[in-house]
Amino acid sequence: AVPQSLLLNKGRDYLVRYSMNPEILLENFRVGFISIKNLWIWKSGYGGLFSTCLAVATLPLMCLGITARVDQEPVIFKIFKVFFIVYTATLLFMLPSIFRYFFPLLPLYLFYLFLGIDRMEKRYRIFGVFIFVALMVITLVFYVVKYSRVSYGPMSYSAVKKESTELFDYIRANTDPKDVFIFRHPTVLNFFTERPASIYYYPIKDDYLWSYFRRIHATYVVVGRPFKIDRHYLDPFVERYQNNFEKVFYNADFSLYRILYRTRSENGG
Repeated sequence: AVPQSLLLNKGRDYLVRYSMNPEILLENFRVGFISIKNLWIWKSGYGGLFSTCLAVATLPLMCLGITARVDQEPVIFKIFKVFFIVYTATLLFMLPSIFRYFFPLLPLYLFYLFLGIDRMEKRYRIFGVFIFVALMVITLVFYVVKYSRVSYGPMSYSAVKKESTELFDYIRANTDPKDVFIFRHPTVLNFFTERPASIYYYPIKDDYLWSYFRRIHATYVVVGRPFKIDRHYLDPFVERYQNNFEKVFYNADFSLYRILYRTRSENGG
């Protein structure tokens, strides 16, 4: 990630700082927990409370799996365990942790989850078998629901679409090469405009996002109507702090805002 940022992105999408702030730790734990929860609800739109309970129930089993001793444990198992622990600790203190950063952990999470179920089955055979079967049935149901709701129609966003080209042309012609952009697909914007860019995240408090903007010296925000998360989070965020954003470009798909770091911006002043 670091070489990619240095050699390709020239931005601040990966080169983020770390903090021992307890609030940041709790916020990143929340992001990690949602990543686990999304194993059973990702974009399905159903069972939010149930998937939360399921994620809470699987955490102890995962911990049982990662602490279990394996007879004649292969070296690769030890490597997996070290990677899982070190990478998790790294993400918990990162500013900020974004959902996709947790993706490499999910296969290992499932591995240790099933290892924990295996240990449970050896101690309490019937109970362990019940947990395994129930988890498989629930997972199957959730993914059937998920894929039944997937849209297979035309893509709403393309980097070579007319509206995207207009946005990139405007940025190249009217902004400084050192300006930093917030965009849903930062590597795409960087490729077409040669401007540093970063994705944003959606924390519990707006203050955290303002702090992130300042830390990376962000100067522009792009709100993309084709992006669902932009419509549900970033657009309302900009609306709440409209005095801190100046719209400099817009078309059918995108609005480009210059960030105005006014006094008390976090409070909408």
